[in-house]
Amino acid sequence: RPIGFDPKDKNHRWTRERYLHSRRWRAQWASLVRLLEETPVDILIDAYLYAEGEWRKSYRHGAGAAEPATRAARRCIRVMRWVLQDRMWDVCCGKDVYKNRAGKEVVDTLSHQEATDIVARMLEEVHLWNGPNSFFFTRYGWLKFTPFLLAAERQNLPLVEYLFMYYPDCKTVDSTSQAGNNAYALCKDYLANVWGHPPAMVSDSDLLQFLACTGISTRSKVDEYRAFNAAHRKEGADSD
Repeated sequence: RPIGFDPKDKNHRWTRERYLHSRRWRAQWASLVRLLEETPVDILIDAYLYAEGEWRKSYRHGAGAAEPATRAARRCIRVMRWVLQDRMWDVCCGKDVYKNRAGKEVVDTLSHQEATDIVARMLEEVHLWNGPNSFFFTRYGWLKFTPFLLAAERQNLPLVEYLFMYYPDCKTVDSTSQAGNNAYALCKDYLANVWGHPPAMVSDSDLLQFLACTGISTRSKVDEYRAFNAAHRKEGADSD
Protein backbone atom coordinates (compact mmCIF):
# COMPACT_ATOMS: atom_id res chain seq x y z
CA ARG A 1 0.00 0.00 0.00
CA PRO A 2 1.19 3.58 -0.54
CA ILE A 3 3.98 4.56 1.83
CA GLY A 4 3.43 7.48 4.19
CA PHE A 5 -0.33 7.04 4.51
CA ASP A 6 -1.74 8.24 7.84
CA PRO A 7 -5.33 7.07 8.38
CA LYS A 8 -5.93 10.05 10.70
CA ASP A 9 -5.19 12.56 7.91
CA LYS A 10 -8.48 13.33 6.15
CA ASN A 11 -6.73 15.30 3.39
CA HIS A 12 -5.33 12.28 1.54
CA ARG A 13 -6.27 12.60 -2.12
CA TRP A 14 -7.97 9.53 -3.60
CA THR A 15 -7.26 8.80 -7.27
CA ARG A 16 -8.04 5.75 -9.36
CA GLU A 17 -4.31 5.29 -10.01
CA ARG A 18 -3.54 5.29 -6.31
CA TYR A 19 -6.42 2.89 -5.69
CA LEU A 20 -5.17 0.44 -8.32
CA HIS A 21 -1.61 0.72 -6.98
CA SER A 22 -2.89 -0.08 -3.49
CA ARG A 23 -4.45 -3.36 -4.74
CA ARG A 24 -1.21 -4.99 -5.84
CA TRP A 25 -0.88 -6.88 -2.57
CA ARG A 26 -3.95 -8.91 -3.54
CA ALA A 27 -2.03 -10.35 -6.51
CA GLN A 28 1.19 -10.80 -4.52
CA TRP A 29 -0.69 -12.74 -1.82
CA ALA A 30 -3.27 -14.31 -4.16
CA SER A 31 -3.39 -17.78 -2.59
CA LEU A 32 -3.90 -16.37 0.92
CA VAL A 33 -6.41 -13.76 -0.27
CA ARG A 34 -8.39 -16.47 -2.06
CA LEU A 35 -8.61 -18.47 1.18
CA LEU A 36 -9.57 -15.43 3.24
CA GLU A 37 -12.26 -14.41 0.77
CA GLU A 38 -13.91 -17.82 1.18
CA THR A 39 -14.38 -17.08 4.88
CA PRO A 40 -17.46 -15.44 6.44
CA VAL A 41 -16.47 -12.23 8.16
CA ASP A 42 -17.11 -13.31 11.77
CA ILE A 43 -14.91 -16.38 11.30
CA LEU A 44 -12.25 -14.25 9.62
CA ILE A 45 -12.21 -11.92 12.62
CA ASP A 46 -11.80 -14.94 14.92
CA ALA A 47 -8.94 -16.23 12.76
CA TYR A 48 -7.22 -12.83 12.75
CA LEU A 49 -7.44 -12.50 16.54
CA TYR A 50 -6.13 -16.04 17.05
CA ALA A 51 -3.21 -15.51 14.64
CA GLU A 52 -2.39 -12.13 16.23
CA GLY A 53 -2.48 -13.67 19.70
CA GLU A 54 -0.24 -16.58 18.72
CA TRP A 55 2.24 -14.24 17.02
CA ARG A 56 2.48 -12.06 20.12
CA LYS A 57 2.89 -15.11 22.31
CA SER A 58 5.73 -16.53 20.19
CA TYR A 59 7.40 -13.12 20.02
CA ARG A 60 7.31 -12.78 23.81
CA HIS A 61 8.84 -16.24 24.14
CA GLY A 62 11.94 -15.36 22.16
CA ALA A 63 11.10 -15.48 18.44
CA GLY A 64 13.15 -12.60 17.03
CA ALA A 65 11.52 -10.04 14.77
CA ALA A 66 14.17 -10.66 12.12
CA GLU A 67 13.59 -14.42 11.89
CA PRO A 68 12.05 -15.41 8.51
CA ALA A 69 9.17 -17.34 10.08
CA THR A 70 8.30 -14.41 12.36
CA ARG A 71 8.38 -11.93 9.46
CA ALA A 72 6.25 -14.18 7.26
CA ALA A 73 3.67 -14.69 10.01
CA ARG A 74 3.45 -10.96 10.62
CA ARG A 75 2.94 -10.27 6.91
CA CYS A 76 0.15 -12.85 6.73
CA ILE A 77 -1.57 -11.21 9.70
CA ARG A 78 -1.27 -7.82 8.00
CA VAL A 79 -2.94 -9.22 4.86
CA MET A 80 -5.79 -10.59 7.00
CA ARG A 81 -6.27 -7.11 8.44
CA TRP A 82 -6.31 -5.50 4.99
CA VAL A 83 -8.95 -7.98 3.80
CA LEU A 84 -11.09 -7.13 6.83
CA GLN A 85 -10.67 -3.40 6.14
CA ASP A 86 -11.82 -4.01 2.57
CA ARG A 87 -14.90 -5.87 3.78
CA MET A 88 -16.10 -3.30 6.31
CA TRP A 89 -17.96 -1.28 3.64
CA ASP A 90 -20.26 -4.20 2.84
CA VAL A 91 -20.85 -4.95 6.52
CA CYS A 92 -21.85 -1.32 7.13
CA CYS A 93 -24.27 -1.79 4.23
CA GLY A 94 -25.82 -4.82 5.95
CA LYS A 95 -24.25 -7.70 4.06
CA ASP A 96 -21.40 -10.17 4.36
CA VAL A 97 -19.89 -10.76 0.92
CA TYR A 98 -17.51 -13.69 0.39
CA LYS A 99 -16.88 -16.45 -2.16
CA ASN A 100 -17.60 -20.15 -2.22
CA ARG A 101 -15.06 -22.79 -3.27
CA ALA A 102 -16.07 -22.34 -6.91
CA GLY A 103 -15.20 -18.64 -6.71
CA LYS A 104 -18.81 -17.54 -6.93
CA GLU A 105 -19.86 -14.56 -4.82
CA VAL A 106 -22.05 -15.30 -1.80
CA VAL A 107 -24.05 -12.50 -0.16
CA ASP A 108 -25.42 -13.08 3.33
CA THR A 109 -27.88 -10.41 4.45
CA LEU A 110 -27.17 -9.12 7.95
CA SER A 111 -29.75 -7.69 10.32
CA HIS A 112 -29.06 -4.20 11.64
CA GLN A 113 -27.93 -5.68 14.97
CA GLU A 114 -25.72 -8.31 13.33
CA ALA A 115 -24.01 -5.64 11.23
CA THR A 116 -23.57 -3.48 14.35
CA ASP A 117 -22.00 -6.33 16.31
CA ILE A 118 -19.56 -7.12 13.50
CA VAL A 119 -18.54 -3.48 12.99
CA ALA A 120 -18.02 -3.20 16.75
CA ARG A 121 -15.68 -6.19 16.62
CA MET A 122 -13.83 -4.72 13.64
CA LEU A 123 -13.25 -1.42 15.44
CA GLU A 124 -12.76 -2.61 19.02
CA GLU A 125 -10.96 -5.93 18.53
CA VAL A 126 -9.19 -5.65 15.17
CA HIS A 127 -8.71 -1.86 15.52
CA LEU A 128 -9.61 -1.04 11.92
CA TRP A 129 -9.60 2.60 10.86
CA ASN A 130 -12.61 4.65 11.88
CA GLY A 131 -12.79 7.96 10.08
CA PRO A 132 -12.79 9.51 6.59
CA ASN A 133 -10.08 7.05 5.47
CA SER A 134 -11.87 3.88 6.61
CA PHE A 135 -12.65 2.99 2.99
CA PHE A 136 -9.77 4.82 1.31
CA PHE A 137 -8.30 1.67 -0.26
CA THR A 138 -11.60 0.62 -1.84
CA ARG A 139 -13.34 1.85 -4.98
CA TYR A 140 -15.51 3.99 -2.69
CA GLY A 141 -12.52 5.81 -1.20
CA TRP A 142 -13.21 8.98 -3.19
CA LEU A 143 -16.37 9.57 -1.13
CA LYS A 144 -14.43 9.89 2.16
CA PHE A 145 -17.32 8.36 4.06
CA THR A 146 -16.89 7.46 7.72
CA PRO A 147 -18.65 4.29 8.99
CA PHE A 148 -21.13 6.63 10.71
CA LEU A 149 -22.03 8.33 7.42
CA LEU A 150 -22.44 5.00 5.64
CA ALA A 151 -24.54 3.54 8.47
CA ALA A 152 -26.80 6.60 8.38
CA GLU A 153 -27.18 6.43 4.61
CA ARG A 154 -28.04 2.73 4.72
CA GLN A 155 -30.59 3.26 7.51
CA ASN A 156 -28.93 1.23 10.27
CA LEU A 157 -30.11 2.97 13.44
CA PRO A 158 -28.44 0.53 15.91
CA LEU A 159 -25.06 1.05 14.21
CA VAL A 160 -25.52 4.83 14.16
CA GLU A 161 -26.40 4.79 17.88
CA TYR A 162 -23.41 2.59 18.73
CA LEU A 163 -20.94 4.79 16.82
CA PHE A 164 -22.45 7.97 18.27
CA MET A 165 -22.17 6.64 21.81
CA TYR A 166 -18.61 5.32 21.68
CA TYR A 167 -16.74 7.57 19.25
CA PRO A 168 -16.04 11.34 19.16
CA ASP A 169 -18.16 13.81 17.24
CA CYS A 170 -15.41 14.31 14.66
CA LYS A 171 -16.00 10.71 13.51
CA THR A 172 -19.78 10.84 13.76
CA VAL A 173 -22.11 13.87 13.71
CA ASP A 174 -19.40 16.32 12.62
CA SER A 175 -18.06 14.07 9.86
CA THR A 176 -18.86 14.90 6.25
CA SER A 177 -18.21 13.31 2.86
CA GLN A 178 -15.91 14.83 0.24
CA ALA A 179 -18.91 16.83 -1.00
CA GLY A 180 -19.70 18.14 2.49
CA ASN A 181 -22.71 15.89 3.12
CA ASN A 182 -23.38 14.96 6.73
CA ALA A 183 -25.26 11.95 8.07
CA TYR A 184 -28.64 13.73 8.06
CA ALA A 185 -28.35 14.74 4.39
CA LEU A 186 -27.27 11.25 3.32
CA CYS A 187 -29.98 9.53 5.35
CA LYS A 188 -32.78 11.78 4.10
CA ASP A 189 -31.69 11.56 0.46
CA TYR A 190 -31.50 7.75 0.61
CA LEU A 191 -35.01 7.53 2.03
CA ALA A 192 -36.47 9.90 -0.56
CA ASN A 193 -34.51 9.13 -3.72
CA VAL A 194 -33.30 5.53 -3.34
CA TRP A 195 -36.16 3.98 -1.40
CA GLY A 196 -38.70 6.42 -2.89
CA HIS A 197 -40.48 7.22 0.36
CA PRO A 198 -42.99 10.10 0.28
CA PRO A 199 -42.24 13.17 2.46
CA ALA A 200 -44.52 11.99 5.28
CA MET A 201 -42.68 8.66 5.60
CA VAL A 202 -39.31 10.42 5.45
CA SER A 203 -40.34 12.71 8.30
CA ASP A 204 -41.43 9.69 10.37
CA SER A 205 -37.99 8.03 10.11
CA ASP A 206 -36.69 7.09 13.57
CA LEU A 207 -33.13 7.44 12.32
CA LEU A 208 -33.71 10.89 10.87
CA GLN A 209 -35.35 11.98 14.11
CA PHE A 210 -32.44 10.59 16.14
CA LEU A 211 -29.94 12.51 14.02
CA ALA A 212 -31.95 15.72 14.31
CA CYS A 213 -31.91 15.40 18.12
CA THR A 214 -28.09 15.41 18.11
CA GLY A 215 -28.14 19.00 16.85
CA ILE A 216 -26.71 18.05 13.47
CA SER A 217 -27.31 20.41 10.55
CA THR A 218 -30.38 19.49 8.49
CA ARG A 219 -29.08 20.89 5.21
CA SER A 220 -29.86 19.11 1.93
CA LYS A 221 -27.55 16.72 0.12
CA VAL A 222 -25.00 17.89 -2.45
CA ASP A 223 -24.41 15.59 -5.43
CA GLU A 224 -21.22 13.61 -4.70
CA TYR A 225 -20.23 13.06 -8.34
CA ARG A 226 -20.60 16.70 -9.30
CA ALA A 227 -18.62 17.87 -6.29
CA PHE A 228 -15.82 15.37 -6.96
CA ASN A 229 -15.59 16.26 -10.65
CA ALA A 230 -15.70 19.99 -9.92
CA ALA A 231 -12.86 19.65 -7.40
CA HIS A 232 -10.75 17.76 -9.93
CA ARG A 233 -11.41 20.32 -12.64
CA LYS A 234 -10.35 23.06 -10.24
CA GLU A 235 -7.16 21.16 -9.35
CA GLY A 236 -6.38 20.80 -13.04
CA ALA A 237 -6.96 24.51 -13.67
CA ASP A 238 -4.80 25.48 -10.68
CA SER A 239 -1.95 23.22 -11.85
CA ASP A 240 -2.04 24.89 -15.28
